Amino acid sequence: CSRMLTSIIQYSRRARIAQSSALLTIADEPASPGRGDSQGEACPTDSGFIAD
Repeated sequence: CSRMLTSIIQYSRRARIAQSSALLTIADEPASPGRGDSQGEACPTDSGFIAD
């Protein structure tokens, strides 16, 4: 039973790490001002993707 718990905890930790890293990459994209200004079409697409 304790083995099962450990594997579940390890899995949830991995999932959290994956989520946080994905959030970080998404948060970094709009921070670069060059993209949104040079490509007008990319702006609404990015914001819509983040909203989803």
